Amino acid sequence: KYMNTYLVYRPMISSGLGDVIFGCISTFLMAKIHNKKYKITIDSLNLFDYFNIPEEYKINHKIDIDYIKVNLKFDDYILHENLIREKNIVISTYYNFSQLLYKLYPYDEFLSQYKEHELIPYFFNNIGIPKSNVLEKCKKYNYEDSVCVHIRCNDVWSDSNCNDEQFKVKETVYRFVDCIKNLHYTGNLYLLSDNMPYVTKIFDQENIKYQDRKSTRL
Repeated sequence: KYMNTYLVYRPMISSGLGDVIFGCISTFLMAKIHNKKYKITIDSLNLFDYFNIPEEYKINHKIDIDYIKVNLKFDDYILHENLIREKNIVISTYYNFSQLLYKLYPYDEFLSQYKEHELIPYFFNNIGIPKSNVLEKCKKYNYEDSVCVHIRCNDVWSDSNCNDEQFKVKETVYRFVDCIKNLHYTGNLYLLSDNMPYVTKIFDQENIKYQDRKSTRL
């Protein structure tokens, strides 16, 4: 019914690449569910720098936009669902809506074909196909058959410990420690954090072997 309307994804200005991928996938699912044309545009973070994006998802002509929603969240989606369904809109978000969409539309034809954990591979194979230079950079880390642990400690990036009730950093790190020990894993363990000195001190005390990969935002 709404195949002649557009849903355009514009990357969040302040988001890292990983967050943008989640936002991109979630808005793609919205477009599929509501039978809309899905397009990707650019902002200060340009997905076209990292991925070969098929022509069908690129904007190559002017679109009259009825509504722009920045930093769309779960409750916003429920509130604006009819607007999202019926109008040409631009959405900027870094939130992962997939869980919500699977719950709201359990019988959707597209969602029934793919389980939630299959969305990331679907994205890399069909929407954001990594460019050769990106793949070359990834190869040097040899992440295959490895466990990667990413621990956010505090407010270094202004988005990790700023909920209404802040989590306890030390207690959280030790939960990761307990989890890793219970894995009984003997392969490569890559460690990333916004506060590496704090985390590595605890890991060293607990005799957990790891490879240090400095965590940065793309």
